Order: sequence, then C-alpha cells, then structure tokens
Amino acid sequence: MDEKDKFFLRRAIQLAKQARKNGQEPFGAVLVKNNEILAEGGNQIYATSDPTAHAENAIIRDYCQRNKLMNLEGFSLYCSTEPCMLCSGAVLYARITKIVFSVSQKMLQKISGGTPKTDCRTLLKPHQRIEIIGPILIEEGLKVLEGYQFKKSNLIS
Repeated sequence: MDEKDKFFLRRAIQLAKQARKNGQEPFGAVLVKNNEILAEGGNQIYATSDPTAHAENAIIRDYCQRNKLMNLEGFSLYCSTEPCMLCSGAVLYARITKIVFSVSQKMLQKISGGTPKTDCRTLLKPHQRIEIIGPILIEEGLKVLEGYQFKKSNLIS
C-alpha cells in the first residue's frame, strides 16, 4: 500500500459519506487505472430500487457499458467497505486486478448486527491474480458507519 492507495481510498470513503447524506447506504467506490479515477460513486440501491446497485457493482457496470468493455485487467477498485459476495463476483468477472478497502466484512457485520458474510479474500482466493489490500484507514471508514441504522437494509438479514 502506498500514498496513492490512501488517496483513492479516502475518495471512496468520501463518496460513502455522500451516499449516506443522500439517503443511501453508506458505501462508496472508485475505479482507477494508471493513477487516474475513471469512475466513482456511492450506493444507489434505494434511489434505483435495485438491490444490485451497490457502489462497486454500479460503477463497474456503468464504466463497462459506457466504454464497451468487458475486461478491466490492470484496473484497481477502492472501496469504503470490503466488497460483498455480489461485488466480489463483479470484480472477478470484470477481471479487476486490485482491490483496496477500509472496513472489513467482519467489522461491518458487527456494526450492522447482520449475519456473517463471506469476505472477499475467501471468495477470490482461487483467483490469485487479484491483489487484495485491507483493511486500512479503518478509523476513517468506521466513522462513516457510526450511528447508521441498518434496519431497512438487507444487511441485517
């Protein structure tokens, strides 16, 4: 992990704050290649009535559609929270090379009171080409989740 990783991760955390302010779940993600942000966004599940509109999944989908790409090899994904099973699948199928995250799934489940979810390292372990860095900048990531009520969320089931 270097200073650029921290810079992009802080942007993902900032997007999570914005998503929370906008009435969405507090998650954000940034897609980067060659140290340039190419796509970014926050969670949009309530705004779109789409349970798959997680920040990571949405920016991968939108970027690929806009650019008519299926392969994001050489791209990095920065996430305010460790990618869930859905988003880990998107990373795998898009062939993203690197994931950097702040809050782990284990930490998130402790906060949300939800059932334990499989972490992305376990899900992606057979695919060793994906570099996974995290959790890092934990205090900054946890601050976004502080006091958030996950009652209406699928995270608690």
